[in-house]
Amino acid sequence: ARPFLEGLDLAAPVFLDLFAKGVWDATPKDSVALNLMYVQNTLQHFQFEREDSGIADTVFFDDRQTLGWVKWTRLLGPETFVKTNLSRVQDILRANATGTDPIAVDANVYNDSLRVDLSHAPETGTAWDTGLYVNRASFVLTGKVGDFRQFTPGVAIGGDPNLPLTELFPSRSFWVGAGYGQYKYTLRERLTVQPGLRISWNDATHEVNVGPRLNIALRVGERHVLKGAWGLFHQPPFNPILLDPTFGNPDLT
Repeated sequence: ARPFLEGLDLAAPVFLDLFAKGVWDATPKDSVALNLMYVQNTLQHFQFEREDSGIADTVFFDDRQTLGWVKWTRLLGPETFVKTNLSRVQDILRANATGTDPIAVDANVYNDSLRVDLSHAPETGTAWDTGLYVNRASFVLTGKVGDFRQFTPGVAIGGDPNLPLTELFPSRSFWVGAGYGQYKYTLRERLTVQPGLRISWNDATHEVNVGPRLNIALRVGERHVLKGAWGLFHQPPFNPILLDPTFGNPDLT
């Protein structure tokens, strides 16, 4: 198929997904699950010529992700258990282009997470959950692109190969920690109230966020339940460009 694709001047990307999973009952009270995944997305050296400029460009892209996580479940009682999740994600990116839009990016991203949940979940009566979460994201990013902060009359942004290259991506590490607790109570088998509270700390933005939650479920028939939920949620930015104090997030004071 390659000569046929080359004759049509098309790019032939490569996709590869591998996955493996295993579950073991170590003891009557302990269960361990292991998951592994490998993902590859590649666009090998692809050459094309721009009609407007007549200049030949070359594009290369290779992204490889490796994921692994382990979950350990420990029964503490008939209705109480603790779950521990440990995961690691590795993302290796290599990309470059030449010609009218020069760019080169090498990115090594590592994400490590640890989560522990303690739950009491009887079939009837009062239930509760509490847990802790810690995440570390490490970015080793080296990028060079056309300095689009310099404009040339009659030339598209980033379209002048003579413009100097500038490094935009810093190398940083960020931590995020959080803890939560929630309580579930059913009144007269019709009304279920579940209040909760989450407190998180973001090392990247140096913020402590408090997020109260409330879930209510009202049974209005044998097969119908009316549910409502309210809460305050926070999503910390992990994009190193947005968090760069000199480029993406400058101090305006």
